[in-house]
Amino acid sequence: MQFAMLAVGEAQNKIETSNGTDQCGSEEIPKEHTVHDTSTNQAPRENTNESHHTDTKQKIHEMYRTYVKVHEEAKKNETIKAQAHAWFALLEGGDKDALRYWNSVRSTSLEHYKAQYSRLGVRFDEYAGESLTSTYIPSLLKELEDKDMIDKDADTGALLTNEPGLPKTVLQKADGTSLYLLRDLAEIKRRLEKYENVNKIIYVTGTDQEFHFKTLFSIADRLGLMNKDKLVHIRFGNIRGMSTRKGTAVFLDDILDEAQQHVYNLMKPGEQDLAVADTVGISGLVIRDLKSRRHKDYTWDWEVVTKSQGDTGIMIQYTHARLCRYAFFCSART
Repeated sequence: MQFAMLAVGEAQNKIETSNGTDQCGSEEIPKEHTVHDTSTNQAPRENTNESHHTDTKQKIHEMYRTYVKVHEEAKKNETIKAQAHAWFALLEGGDKDALRYWNSVRSTSLEHYKAQYSRLGVRFDEYAGESLTSTYIPSLLKELEDKDMIDKDADTGALLTNEPGLPKTVLQKADGTSLYLLRDLAEIKRRLEKYENVNKIIYVTGTDQEFHFKTLFSIADRLGLMNKDKLVHIRFGNIRGMSTRKGTAVFLDDILDEAQQHVYNLMKPGEQDLAVADTVGISGLVIRDLKSRRHKDYTWDWEVVTKSQGDTGIMIQYTHARLCRYAFFCSART
């Protein structure tokens, strides 16, 4: 988060320079319109609003590239690391410029995410995260201190957890900036305050965050925020061959586009349909993911995703289409 804040300024300057204006903040997801072209094996692209989609995608990729660049440079340069921490402290302190950059990034990100969620048929009632928790942190720290649930590191001045049977974890740095664990605790408090009769909170994240949530649930329980039995971590494994931690990532829209392209190329000339290719391609992705044990890693293979035989998404769609056809003919005869 700290490195992201430092990267945002540089990225946003590049974005505004290349696009002329900043078009972040739209809550509406542009409707997709398509033009079919069966003269080539390349799937047709969106026509109406294509410029807007491209603009938002460029912003996302630019912010990501800048984030990776700053993160790598910070490993070799303590000054950059200090600047990153300072930016984050400004954000948590309510600095207007820091908040302006953050709001711009958040708006652009949400616009892009919502477009991908819509394509997958997914909708959320609220888009909220740890960035909304800063106002809850002071009172939360006081509660933790009053119940003797935090220690102060004699060397660094950082605030640490003291959960029985669990290793100590930093909650807040000496400069007053919070870490994930403290913000997640504050988010529980925010949710309980906003929503009535919350009987369960489910976290869907990677397996590698198992210790984080074990500590989070333990503190929330001891603090009296929520019984740990009502806090659930649904963990999932990684997909090998799709992304790394060295600055190489695959974006969801690229995965969806490639799945669509694979299916489109399997269609007979003259029968190629973008909407059908998109639906079948997404089916292939979903079924491939569901076939693996959720908490286990697996290796990505496009041939497996787009196979038309066996237990695959394409086969399920084909079987469903045949059953619908049989049902239609049976109803017509009766």
